[in-house]
Amino acid sequence: MSYMMSFFRRAPFLFFVGSLSILGAGCQVPTRSPSSAENSSSLSSASSTEIVAQRLQFLSGDSFEIKQTLFGLDSSLSDLFSAYEGTRLVTVQRFVPMREADLHWLSTIEHEATSSQRARQLYQAQIQRRKKGDAYPPPPPVETERVSASGDLVHINLHEPHTLFLPAYWKVEGETSALTQKSGLWLSDDAFEELIVTHKTVVYLDLFGEVASQWAKRSQELQGVLDRLRQRANIAGEKKDVALLEVEPQPIEWPVVINGQEVKVSAWHGKNAFADFVILNNRQNPLILKLTIQPIFPGATEIVTGQHDWKKVFGYEVNHFLVQTF
Repeated sequence: MSYMMSFFRRAPFLFFVGSLSILGAGCQVPTRSPSSAENSSSLSSASSTEIVAQRLQFLSGDSFEIKQTLFGLDSSLSDLFSAYEGTRLVTVQRFVPMREADLHWLSTIEHEATSSQRARQLYQAQIQRRKKGDAYPPPPPVETERVSASGDLVHINLHEPHTLFLPAYWKVEGETSALTQKSGLWLSDDAFEELIVTHKTVVYLDLFGEVASQWAKRSQELQGVLDRLRQRANIAGEKKDVALLEVEPQPIEWPVVINGQEVKVSAWHGKNAFADFVILNNRQNPLILKLTIQPIFPGATEIVTGQHDWKKVFGYEVNHFLVQTF
């Protein structure tokens, strides 16, 4: 009898413990791995853009496209390409993050054939000699041809320089050396580290260097635009550090195409007195995705002469990538 009374006195406690066990088991929600669809949709979120940016790494053989108007150091090719916006296919020959890189580039574009240009000139001369009452002859058709150019950019220093090596300076049909003193299309590790900590760093476009001087000697028109840029740099430099790049407080989302897939990457957007910059938010690959000469700096309306838009001479954009690992 005493045993039965003891059991019933303990029964409420046992029922309470058992109930807790049952409720606890019921609260355990089965876990599962995110589906590929969820992973894909997450690429559009703000945090994932940083992940995508970090995943964009270069190996030897990877490639990307540069959109630019004027190519190389050779004046004949400058004239050849001036009226057409071309694309360079750049192949990574060597890439050591935060240390060094070598590139090879190739471009093929449609250009008006020399015979076609001469035919149009003759036509214009014929029109000018036309007498009153003469009928207008039909103009000659425009004939085009495909023109290719290529070159190499070697000894790019990704570690410490604060001077870029813009595509406008790359030599056609030969090797151009950055002499381990320029960072090519990237911010150097020193510049990028300073940028992410202080949101400021100094970046030069090498308008006053020997390469720029040699480039400008190819024609009076090139020399004229470089002289104007230098003059404006000196004037602006009296008021502020024209090379000081300042970026927005937070990274932006920037659209690119990687292996045929449209994605958005995290990037830093900022300006100095020379240009507007969009920089990949990746310390191991701080590629300048877009560089646009500041209209307020070179006086874009004054710089445009003849058929050349000098704003496009130095500017470029990178938005298509083909990489082995992504």
